[in-house]
Amino acid sequence: MVSVVDAHGTTARMLRPQATSTNGPEISTKHDNSHCASQRRCSKRRAPIANWRAGLIVLATFVLTPVLASAQTNIFDDTVSTCVTANCSSLRIPGTLLSFAPSAGNWDINVFGFPGECIRLDVISQGTDLEMVVVAPNGTAFRNDDRAIGDLRPLVKIAPAPNNGWYTVHLAQFAGAAVNANFVLLYGRYNAGNPNCASPSTGFAVHSLSAKPDISTAVEAPKPQEPGSPE
Repeated sequence: MVSVVDAHGTTARMLRPQATSTNGPEISTKHDNSHCASQRRCSKRRAPIANWRAGLIVLATFVLTPVLASAQTNIFDDTVSTCVTANCSSLRIPGTLLSFAPSAGNWDINVFGFPGECIRLDVISQGTDLEMVVVAPNGTAFRNDDRAIGDLRPLVKIAPAPNNGWYTVHLAQFAGAAVNANFVLLYGRYNAGNPNCASPSTGFAVHSLSAKPDISTAVEAPKPQEPGSPE
C-alpha cells in the first residue's frame, strides 16, 4: 500500500502496482515450476504408451507383409452355362498392364475350373499386343498369342479342364516389352462339348503326367524318432 497526501491534507491509500517485465506480464515462479513438474509426469506416463503402440505397428508389419505379398486375386464364375453363343454368360474383367521402364510388367489372376468342363478366357480388347498363358493346377500350360492371322487378341479354350482348382492366368506383352496398356478379359465356364470350347487350346505339360504315379493319398509311416513314431 502507498499513502498519498493531497493539498488539502487528505490522506488516500493506493495499491502498489506490481512489477512488470518488458517482455510481458510477470509469471509466478511457483506456478511455472509446478507446471513443468506436471509436464514431466505426463511425459513419463505417455512414453510407455507410445512405445507400446510403436511396437505393435512393427509387429503387425512383420506379420502381415508375407500375407500381402503372396496374395493373388481369385475370380470364381459361379455358373456353368449351357448357352452356345460366343462368350455368353461370361464375367467381364477389365485390367491394366503396368510396367516400370525398363522393367516389363505382367498381370495375373486365378480363375476356378472343374474337371471335364470348358473354360474360356477371351481378351476382347487390348491396348497392346498381348500374350496369354494359363497354367492348370497340375502344371499343364495353355498358351496363345494371336487367335488368328490378322487378329492379335489372345484366346485360350481349355476343354476338358484337367483339375478341380485354380488356373493361373498370365498376361504380358507378347515379346516381354515394358508397356502400359488397358485390356478387357472375358472368363466363362461351360458344359462339356460346348461350342465355346470348339478347337480347344493345346496344353503343354512340363513332364509326362502318366510317367509319375500319384502318391498324394498314400500314407507313409513316420520314421523312428520322428513325431508320431512309437520308437
